[in-house]
Amino acid sequence: MQENKNAYKTISEVAKEIDLPDLETILIIFKQPRWVHEFVTSKFSLNYKVEYIYISNLIKKNNKEIIKLINTTIENKKISIALFEGDHVSIINFDFINSIKVKKKGLFLWDDFMYHEINEITAKACDFILSACPYSSLKFKKKGHQSLFLPMESDGNVFKKYENIQKKNDVLFFGSANRHRRPYINYIRDNGINIKHVSRENPATRSPHGLAKVINESKIVINFSKAEFLKRVYFGSKKYKNYYQFKGRIYQTGLCGTACITEYSPAHDLIFKDDELISFKTKEECVKILKKILNDSKTLENYSKKFHQKCLEFDDKNYIKKIIQFFESIKFNSSNVKTSKYFPFWYKWIFIKQRLWLRYRSGNFTSFFKEVFDIIFLSKNNSFLGYLLFPLYSLFYSLIFLIRWSLKKLKF
Repeated sequence: MQENKNAYKTISEVAKEIDLPDLETILIIFKQPRWVHEFVTSKFSLNYKVEYIYISNLIKKNNKEIIKLINTTIENKKISIALFEGDHVSIINFDFINSIKVKKKGLFLWDDFMYHEINEITAKACDFILSACPYSSLKFKKKGHQSLFLPMESDGNVFKKYENIQKKNDVLFFGSANRHRRPYINYIRDNGINIKHVSRENPATRSPHGLAKVINESKIVINFSKAEFLKRVYFGSKKYKNYYQFKGRIYQTGLCGTACITEYSPAHDLIFKDDELISFKTKEECVKILKKILNDSKTLENYSKKFHQKCLEFDDKNYIKKIIQFFESIKFNSSNVKTSKYFPFWYKWIFIKQRLWLRYRSGNFTSFFKEVFDIIFLSKNNSFLGYLLFPLYSLFYSLIFLIRWSLKKLKF
């Protein structure tokens, strides 16, 4: 995010210029590159030296080699805190994190509602959890974990209030118009309200700065909370078809000084008072609220100011103080589980499949068969079923890999 880096110097950048050896170093281990990761690294760089690694760039190595590389990096750069990206299944699981040698380990999460049962087990190897959802953070606290709500895309040098800008859009929605959201958008239009919809594919909002400009040009942003579980086959307990998620869209809007009304989510009650964030539960209620605010300029102005003031708490420059206090308060969790021996079969099974699938997809002969060897001969703490099925599955996958690899060679 070049514009952000030019806006001000972080403590991390100043430390490099004047060589401050005592600045604590954080290593962030991402799964694969995503545009939102820039917000994560810039956030922590306000008070820490930040190093980061993408697992996807190392997938030509086997797990054992990746772990060795990470531990070497930690030792050479004197890293004291390691953050591991959770949620969507990758090779980052309990055994992976448990093999990393660092003073403090944390799991940071985007979509915990969808993957909570996976994250809950993986978190047993960590000292703390950072979650993009306040409700998720509360759930971990109630289960005895040290946890903090972490606003992700909250860089106040990007999402900020523009002075003297024309509010040419009555209502804005930015994001994908999925099957839950499209009926709302159509209903709002059918009731005579001017609503603008932009997605990340729109050239005007492809960059965070472009999005911030469009938000500033709008009187009200509408937020939808309803989402679907993408994966249901991993878990044994009862799952619901939908859940109501806390969205970063809310505080991005507030930082820009624009009003927001949102579909209800229980997580909102943990952060906002009723008069700080207005919620709806039906299309009819949504339109009623929009008309009331749009038809009263004073109400819109007062609500926008109150909402903006509240969301300034989540601006990176302000929230970093809470992060620092949280990190300083973290105590080593001596009760952390030391072995995965008694973990459920389904948890180990999905990560075994992922370890093989990622190497299969890369097409790298050496890393694939190194991983197969490790699974068959070096795996520990499995149940009888695991010791039986994991090698058989690995051998079956090896046969498929050899056929695919041979066919590719024949083409050349």
